[in-house]
Amino acid sequence: SLKESHAALVKTASSLAAARGIAAEATAAAAAHEADLRRRITMGADSAARSAAALSTRRGVLVALAERRAHVAALKSTLRERDDEVDRLRCRGREVAEEHRRFSARLTEAQATAGVDVATAAADGGGGARAAAAARLRSAGEAVRADGEALSVLNAMTPWRLEGVSGAGGDELVLRVGRLFRVTLHVGSGAGRVMLAEGDDDSENSNRRVGTGRAPGAGCLFASAVAGAPFAWNAQSATACDGDLAAVLQSLVPGLRRAEEVLSEAEECRGAFPRITRVCFNPTGDLELSFTDFGMERKVDVALSMARGAYPRGALGSQVSIAFAGAGPKLPSTAGMENAIERVPAGASGRRLFGICRLVDWLMANGEAGMHDAAQAAAEAARPPPAP
Repeated sequence: SLKESHAALVKTASSLAAARGIAAEATAAAAAHEADLRRRITMGADSAARSAAALSTRRGVLVALAERRAHVAALKSTLRERDDEVDRLRCRGREVAEEHRRFSARLTEAQATAGVDVATAAADGGGGARAAAAARLRSAGEAVRADGEALSVLNAMTPWRLEGVSGAGGDELVLRVGRLFRVTLHVGSGAGRVMLAEGDDDSENSNRRVGTGRAPGAGCLFASAVAGAPFAWNAQSATACDGDLAAVLQSLVPGLRRAEEVLSEAEECRGAFPRITRVCFNPTGDLELSFTDFGMERKVDVALSMARGAYPRGALGSQVSIAFAGAGPKLPSTAGMENAIERVPAGASGRRLFGICRLVDWLMANGEAGMHDAAQAAAEAARPPPAP
């Protein structure tokens, strides 16, 4: 009927009005979103333009490099603080374990004392049991004190620590040398093996500190290649020293510690020579260094092969590449620089890498004319630092 048609038309008109309102709101929201996106794109473009403009000048590059180094230094400081906190928690965990063991021993002793014959306790009022318990406590205290003093002296004298025993009959000693290496020795025969302590907290912390190569653990793998690890030997090998474990450790530990110290020496060189802009530890035992002088617009890349004990006193197979000669004093030839690097002495403390960095840094500044002075400066840098 006409009334029903009229009612239907009224409903349709109201629906269309509501739809128009919703469409208007959606259009307004889309316009606001589009304006916000345009504003963000403009801000991003302005930021990118400012960054590009800053990096287009030498001063801008130096400022960006300084900011990056400051950021890296801040991150290293944070990591050191976290590592120190972890070390404190570990020490506290060992203290808690020792207290638990001590109180457990006291509880066992108290339970044993409580089982004394009632008649004997009644006869002397428990005085004998108390005296015996006090004597046992004094004896145990003296033994613990003596063991603690002996362990303190041993830990102060040796560059390794005993982690535990293994083997079918407990006839193998497991030792940790430094932070990166684990040595397993068979008691009696002197046979053993050296492994990289992968997966441990100390190794992971070291990865974070020195893993500046191509992978997170490149620093540890580099040190492993420098030491020639992993490797093993049997009882008939000369490394076994006829079963003398002290002699075995005396022959192994210095090389392992030296391989680990190369990492800290490389970081020390990075801090001492501002021209070093890149340090890369390769798992094959190759160390790559890049020296850049932004003022003279020159760059020199140096690669040193330190694998299997070549560092510090062996031939390093140095490779020098002059990426940009720049406009400063004429640089020596690559062959001349490689020969000069091989002639850098190790010094009494084995700081040969420091001497090599001093040599290349000197040549970057003074060119071929300063070759003789560079060699003298390198020999001087390889000497141990003066005592404080």
